This record gives sequence, structure tokens and C-alpha cells, in this order.
Amino acid sequence: MNGLFSVSTTTSKAPYLIKDEIERILGHYKIKFSGAGYELLCSHKPQILPGSDLPDAGQEVKFEISVVKLFMVGLHGVVFKKVSGDAWRYKEICQTILKDLRL
Repeated sequence: MNGLFSVSTTTSKAPYLIKDEIERILGHYKIKFSGAGYELLCSHKPQILPGSDLPDAGQEVKFEISVVKLFMVGLHGVVFKKVSGDAWRYKEICQTILKDLRL
């Protein structure tokens, strides 16, 4: 598995527990998701706030979340990948999920 991992994206927890926690957080923030195994395809369309001057305030962001095994260190990791949508909103969503994720 290629990619960068940090303390906030790795854990010794079982993968099914990690996925359950991710699904709990996605449900809490009303982020739609579907998937099989340890990969979730997620989509979120932010609410347009009255008086908002952001042109993309209602643009849908699609992204994937995968729970992967890091063989070299015997841990599991969470990988995020943007599929479509605004990069800034994607970053905010990922930060919010990671903040609430109890790894």
C-alpha cells in the first residue's frame, strides 16, 4: 500500500471496528455512503446558507474512504481519496471525519 500515514490515520483496532466508527461519523454528519467490504464511496452536498457568497456552496463532493492493512507494521490505516468536487470542501470534510474518528 502506497501513501502517507500518520498517527491520526493508523490504529491497531480490527478493521470492522474502524469501518463501524467511520459509518457512525458519516451518519452523524448526514454524508451519504455505499460500498462493500472495507471501501466506502461517499457523497456530501453542503447546504447553501442564506447570504452565502460562496459560488460553490452547494457543490457535491464525492470521495472514497478505505480501511487498509499496513503489513510492514501490523496496523490498519484509513485512506481518503477525492473523486470529484471542490478540493477545499473535501479537505474540510476529511479533517472533520478524522477529528471525530476514535482510532
